[in-house]
Amino acid sequence: MREDELRNALSGYLSSELADAITKEYVATRNDLRTSTFGRTSPGKFVEIFVQCMQYLSTGSYETAPSVDNYLNSQLEHQTSIPSDLRLAAGRIARGMYTLRNKRNIAHIGSVDPNSYDLSQLHSGAAWIVSELLRQSTSISMETAGKLVEQLYRPVGDLIEEIDGELILHFQGSQKQKI
Repeated sequence: MREDELRNALSGYLSSELADAITKEYVATRNDLRTSTFGRTSPGKFVEIFVQCMQYLSTGSYETAPSVDNYLNSQLEHQTSIPSDLRLAAGRIARGMYTLRNKRNIAHIGSVDPNSYDLSQLHSGAAWIVSELLRQSTSISMETAGKLVEQLYRPVGDLIEEIDGELILHFQGSQKQKI
């Protein structure tokens, strides 16, 4: 995943600050899923930024600390200036993500730890939302948007990823460790 390409594609539709923020949160969630690192990223932050994106698309501005629950539960679906796929489907996915992140990992009965499949679901929701933002963007071609969406949905977890024929090693360490 090339962060700069994704950020640039989104910045034609969103403000550059929001494009940067949602890209960083998506990539962090993807990296956490890839490394099975739980609790490092905040999918709640991703959803908060999504709310800011919807406010921006509706009014041209956004709150620095929006009331996420209130906006998702009672305001978003009435913002008719926002495309219905974002307003209805993405809004409901974001609401589910926010609920999952806030209402889980409190106390689990049984021997199955839900963190891994929760994180997988949260990543899938974030990928869908970012894909829809790309699809709605008019600043990039549908071909470019399609290529970026393909990157969002590439399998997660591989140590080596191929993007446009270039092999990328997802490992932070010394040259000796990488070899």
